[in-house]
Amino acid sequence: MPQQLCGAALKTDMIDILLTDIKMPHWDGFELSSVAKETNPDCHVIFLTGYSDFDFAYQAIKAKCDDFCLKNDLNEEVIHAIQKTAKIIEHHHAAEQLKAPDTLLSDLKNHHSIEFVQQYIRDHIDSDISLNKLAQVVYLSPAYLSRLFKNVTGSNITEYLLQVRIKTAKNLLISSEKQIQDIALAVGIDSPVYFTRIFKKATGFTPVEYRSLFYGKGKLN
Repeated sequence: MPQQLCGAALKTDMIDILLTDIKMPHWDGFELSSVAKETNPDCHVIFLTGYSDFDFAYQAIKAKCDDFCLKNDLNEEVIHAIQKTAKIIEHHHAAEQLKAPDTLLSDLKNHHSIEFVQQYIRDHIDSDISLNKLAQVVYLSPAYLSRLFKNVTGSNITEYLLQVRIKTAKNLLISSEKQIQDIALAVGIDSPVYFTRIFKKATGFTPVEYRSLFYGKGKLN
């Protein structure tokens, strides 16, 4: 195969085993294996050589080959080398397939934990919710839960808690006649002044202004 075509194939095709001469007209096998491993780091390389001196064997080892065969023993040696390498690949693929269910199960558990935390926040928005309390609910450390929540949802727990508080407050403002201080308590905030401040920062309106604009127009989804 011409050098350009060979290089292109190595860069675009997934090759499990590369069987190549060490000495060739346009480039040597070490260069070829280097190109192959750039695209396919898991590519297994078997070198063929008619030279039995130590220098080539040493270079083959440095090039991270899986095996090398002398041409005078070509048939038997090559077959044996390919069979041995194929078994290595097969075992590697089997190990990867065993890992996949464990990884999937772990991901499902993590997502279930986060969904449970989100539901707990929605159901207990009127109570004092802390990271430590949430971590106890799902039997995780606070630091791990905080990182996991961010990874799964894209926002941190404090941001999600604020979103639920504001949404709950909006619904109470437009569908009930509760006093502002009572609505503040209903979303877990003791201070009506602090509640008014964070509500206006989130919506652009004070609770009183929001109620006057949207009262009776139906609850938010």
